[in-house]
Amino acid sequence: MAEFKVDTVQLQNYASQISALQGNLDAVALKLGGMQLGSILRIKASTALVGKIADCKWAAVNQSNNLGKLARGLEDVAELYTGCEKNLSDPKTQTQADAIAAENAPSFWEQLIDHRPSWQEIVKWIGKGCAPVGIVSAIISFSEGNPKGIISGLKAICSATGPITKAVSAGGWSDGLMNLFGFSAQGVGGLSESWNKWLNGMNLGKQTTTAGKVGTVAKWGGYVLTALGNVVDNVEEYNGDVSMTVGRAVGETIVETGVDIGLSIGAGVLIAAALPATAPAIVVGAAAAGVVWAANEVCEWITGGDDLGEVVANAVCDGVEAVGNFVGDAVDTIAEGASAAWNGICNWAGGLFA
Repeated sequence: MAEFKVDTVQLQNYASQISALQGNLDAVALKLGGMQLGSILRIKASTALVGKIADCKWAAVNQSNNLGKLARGLEDVAELYTGCEKNLSDPKTQTQADAIAAENAPSFWEQLIDHRPSWQEIVKWIGKGCAPVGIVSAIISFSEGNPKGIISGLKAICSATGPITKAVSAGGWSDGLMNLFGFSAQGVGGLSESWNKWLNGMNLGKQTTTAGKVGTVAKWGGYVLTALGNVVDNVEEYNGDVSMTVGRAVGETIVETGVDIGLSIGAGVLIAAALPATAPAIVVGAAAAGVVWAANEVCEWITGGDDLGEVVANAVCDGVEAVGNFVGDAVDTIAEGASAAWNGICNWAGGLFA
């Protein structure tokens, strides 16, 4: 009989060493990010050099994430083997085993820490109401060098466009800086007023100033980019899943876009209504973005990886396909019955003249 032994202590040591390497890589990524941003701000480095720095930075970030997953995996393996050996050496009833498994399961706070927001996400939240931070967020996204990063960067620019145009058109430096950095009061006192403000802000015909018109166009641009981002995601999924039809990919894109935009609008309106009218735009924007992030994270936590848009889209498309299959089966059954009835009539009529 084959035997093997797992040195769980050594596994834990390896996990600790890998975690230390992850910390070193994180430090390297931060230094590369500082070099990249500094080069852009000084406008001395060539585009190719800035791109190379960005590639190195994101390579370090990705490897750091991979090392973190590897370390957690080794720790989980060590814990599983330790628990298994303990249970084998000390037989228990199923009820006792289930109780021990529940006791050793990760706590709520441990799971919550695993889902904490990254510093890039926090920058994006703040950038929703603060134009300079929004531009930094766009640079971070652009540096990823992939379609998702470009779309995310363009959305960040759209978010920053409104405050920038307001700052430029402001009557003085004080008002301009307040608008630029998102310190101006939002000026909304309730749910109805918050909703009406959003509706008016999306209506180009009600904008009497150039800044207002530019801001409205930028908001619509952000929603268009949200749809484009979902198109990119579903095209990738379609290419990687031979069982997905074109109709399914289009349907999921439409539903996901509706959910994403609806969630964003709802969070913005509700947060603006909940906060005092004196709350600055930077607080409202960051809080609304945080609520959207939290809703999607909780959904991914529960489902094991799907955000709200994906869950709703899958449910809707599965329902449509089920109805379509039912109708198709019903039509086939009716057609078969009609054919049988027609054949019976023909046979009966033929017998009359036999």
